[in-house]
Amino acid sequence: MARPAPSAAEQPESGGLPLGYTPAAWDQGLLIEEQYASLLDRARISRTHEALTREPHRAGTEGAHRVAAYIKQEADRAGFHAEIVPYLFYNSHPGPRSIELTAPLQARLSLVEDRIPGDPFTEHAADHQAFCAYSGSGSVEAEVVYVGQGTVRDFKTLEDNGISLKGRVALMRYFGEWEGRKVLRAQERGAAGAILYADPQEDGFIQGPVYPHGAWRPPGSIMRRTLADTPYEGDPLSPGWAAVPGARRLDPQKVEGLPKIPVLPISYRDAAVILSHLEGPAAPEAMQGGLRRNATGPKGRNLPKGTFAVPADVGLVDAYHLGPGPARIKMSVQMNARTDTIRNVLVRIPGKEEPDSWVILGNHHDAWIYGAGDPSSGTAALLETLRAFGRMKTLGWQPRRTILVAFWDAEEMNLGGSTEWAEDNADLLRRKAAAVINMDSAVFNGERPLYVGASPSLHRVFKEVAAAVPGPKEKESLSVTWVRLQNETRGLGSVDAFQIGRDASRPLTEPRIDDEPLGDDQTPFVEFLAIPGSDMYYGADYGMYHSLYEDRHWMTTVVDPEFRLHRVMAEFHGRIALRLAMAPLLPLDPAGTAAAWDRAFSDLQSRAGERGASPKLLRPVARALKRYEEAAKTFARDRDGRLAGESWPLRPIPERLPVISREIAEAEKAFFNEGGLPGSTWYRGLWVAPPRPVPGLTDTRLPGLRWPLELNEEGVLLNQVTLYTQALDEATSHLHRAEGLLSVVGRPAQP
Repeated sequence: MARPAPSAAEQPESGGLPLGYTPAAWDQGLLIEEQYASLLDRARISRTHEALTREPHRAGTEGAHRVAAYIKQEADRAGFHAEIVPYLFYNSHPGPRSIELTAPLQARLSLVEDRIPGDPFTEHAADHQAFCAYSGSGSVEAEVVYVGQGTVRDFKTLEDNGISLKGRVALMRYFGEWEGRKVLRAQERGAAGAILYADPQEDGFIQGPVYPHGAWRPPGSIMRRTLADTPYEGDPLSPGWAAVPGARRLDPQKVEGLPKIPVLPISYRDAAVILSHLEGPAAPEAMQGGLRRNATGPKGRNLPKGTFAVPADVGLVDAYHLGPGPARIKMSVQMNARTDTIRNVLVRIPGKEEPDSWVILGNHHDAWIYGAGDPSSGTAALLETLRAFGRMKTLGWQPRRTILVAFWDAEEMNLGGSTEWAEDNADLLRRKAAAVINMDSAVFNGERPLYVGASPSLHRVFKEVAAAVPGPKEKESLSVTWVRLQNETRGLGSVDAFQIGRDASRPLTEPRIDDEPLGDDQTPFVEFLAIPGSDMYYGADYGMYHSLYEDRHWMTTVVDPEFRLHRVMAEFHGRIALRLAMAPLLPLDPAGTAAAWDRAFSDLQSRAGERGASPKLLRPVARALKRYEEAAKTFARDRDGRLAGESWPLRPIPERLPVISREIAEAEKAFFNEGGLPGSTWYRGLWVAPPRPVPGLTDTRLPGLRWPLELNEEGVLLNQVTLYTQALDEATSHLHRAEGLLSVVGRPAQP
């Protein structure tokens, strides 16, 4: 494919040079990146994908162990020594389970997805009954209450209508909030059980044609999820320390955040059956969904039955009603908990000049069933990156900084593998890790835009690399495709993060990157260790998520038949790694961090005003943030100017570059508190954390300040103001030291 030249708008900010490079170093760096790109092979990625998706490989099963062995085999063949790193993990496996409607009529509801003609992976659908991990065990027969997406507002609607959940079954939609949290909310209100389903409003025929004719969830598809909502990530029995033989373990019965009530997922076809037998008050408009006859779809289109491809086997309702009843559900769930051995696969590529500075590339290898999108598209792409690196190594290449390539296990079960490794190596990572570039999955949906969530210091390198990588369309860079699709979809409903916080009325001129990289295997690094991190995948929304149909047939007939998108993502992921590992100066951008903190703090001040808090409370942070912003801007200006090289004497002495890079990295890692956040001590990063202590809160930024503000805990807030002020001043000191080293006049030598 012809390599597109970046447009003027896409040129790097530093005079045409990528962040962290001098002209001479970039001449060599560009050759290395182009060599890497030339070694990527779509056909080989496809063959790898076929091998990875032959059998189910849920964490803790023999299938997962075989996939780990295959990854090690392929990494070894690429010329590396791959290491399998095991941990002991408290896992959740399904036993017998059933669900049926018992009133006002009897109807058996299905936990088995439909066989799809032509899709061989669905021929044994009965072997893959749906379940939710970490559900409680038990049997219940009770009236149903509809609770929308299970948000705080939805539960308040029940209260306002005088509807109790006590002794009843909560019917809730996926999305809107973490599933484990909504189940626990129902449990706290006395629910005897819960049912989850993906409504077609967000994830089905209203979004577009359904599989096998399109990318969206068909009527009989069932989404699986983990329900663990522990106040930490990883093994539920070893919070904060590694789950290794001999380690202390918590009593499973005393673990916070594991549901006690039985929970089952169902299809939206079966959800329609339940909804058709619910009476009581009509749900408010915000709780209505896509199974009503006058459903409103993307861009406000009215979609009455017959004008939009409503599957013939889906019964629509006039309106969603709250209940209770007369629909009654009888459900039985038996879950089997056990400690499994999970297996991470790690490859180390030692750095030459800065071996103690680590760039970590990640993906997970466990799947709910076949995992053709999540995660195996990413696993296949990352293995191709590793093969290219192996070939480059035989030709004499060695990175400046150490590259670690990690394939994590048990991501789908509370981020098990990545968290245990991060906890096991916490001190080492705090000293050596520069950035974690995760790719949970590579490809989901070619009709939706690339999604990237990244620490703000990484935004610039992502945008620069996207401008240099060819997109899936001829003569269009990935950056151009990214912006175009973000603009084309800006009026659509989204179940993923690419629309959150977006002003849909204003078109974008550059890619929008989420400031908050939450939810996948970068989480323990970003939120537990305060290391810059990111996540990415192409086509944020897709309808096969965690279902039987997320198989190779779906990938090769609907999503990416020629594996062009897989190759694009392999190039994008790998070139970001090369920028971070090869640039003479570590290409983290403190100016990006400062700008993001300024935005978040401005929003926080506005919220403080709304809550009547004294402006004086946050003033120390405001002053420290101003000092940090000034230091970041000064450093960024001088860095770009000196590296671009107005004249050779202005360039920094090469021997000082590793020291400057270390100060840049330490400035990012200054946003860390060993004691953790108030009310959630496992989370120790000061930038983002899931807002678990504050029900209904959606803003994850500056959690140590936001949480006590929302909870009216002034004493806690004052303590956090001190901690945040100290962290900002520490980051400022690192930037001042970096600036001082950068200013040293050196001899005309090329780094």
